[in-house]
Amino acid sequence: VATKLMEIEDKLATPESQEKVGDSVDPLQSPDFSPKLTDPTEIERLWKELLGPDEMGWLDCREAKKLGGFHPGHPDFIKSDTREGLWCDDTAPEWAIEKLKELDADTVTQAQNA
Repeated sequence: VATKLMEIEDKLATPESQEKVGDSVDPLQSPDFSPKLTDPTEIERLWKELLGPDEMGWLDCREAKKLGGFHPGHPDFIKSDTREGLWCDDTAPEWAIEKLKELDADTVTQAQNA
C-alpha cells in the first residue's frame, strides 16, 4: 500500500495534474468526486477497500491538499473509477487512521533508507 501511495503522489506531481490542482472549484460542487458519504457501513467498506490488499484505483490527495492545490474540503482519497471520496476526519474509522499513520511512517523510513 505504501508503494502505491507513493506512485499516486508521483502522478499528482505531473503537469496534467498540476493544472487540475490549480483549479478553484467549490469542492462541494466538484465533478471530480461524488458527495461525501454519511452511511458508516459504506464509509467502512471504502476504507477497507483502500487499505486492503487490492487498493488499486485510489488517488491520494493529502499532499496536494496540504500544499494548497486542492480546497480543504476536497477528499483525502478518491477512487478513480467511481469518484467516491474518503476524508481523514471524524467520519473515518479509528483503525483506518492508525493504519494510514503506520503506512506513512513506513514510506518515510523507506525513503530515508533509499
